[in-house]
Amino acid sequence: MVRLEGLRPDDDGEAVVATVRPGRRTETGDEWAADTVEHVYRFDAGCLVNRMDLRQP
Repeated sequence: MVRLEGLRPDDDGEAVVATVRPGRRTETGDEWAADTVEHVYRFDAGCLVNRMDLRQP
């Protein structure tokens, strides 16, 4: 489970970067990580996601 923190175009202008905060659900509630990660989405000619990479911000 992740919580969306922000969206922006990647520096190359050809991908979208989603900054997310990883989390997990426990018996006592949701716990969120202190640090964020980035999901980088790349698209094909039909505007469908054809690749998703994970990286540190």
